[in-house]
Amino acid sequence: MSQKLEVLTYIQKRKGITSMQAFVDLGITRLASRVYELRGDGHLILDYWIRVKDRAGREVKVKRYVLQPKGKK
Repeated sequence: MSQKLEVLTYIQKRKGITSMQAFVDLGITRLASRVYELRGDGHLILDYWIRVKDRAGREVKVKRYVLQPKGKK
């Protein structure tokens, strides 16, 4: 399975993905590139910033990618 398809399947099943999830769960280090390719293929993928804690306990912002709900533009 291609990385692009792995990311799409993950987003569909888990309702979103962050770069850390892509790395830990899928071994993908360039999530933004795969999302760019998926968008180029016509998939409506939204992104927004979320706050998470890093390993030192500090709050940091990361991007989360989700599929746009059907019927909305």
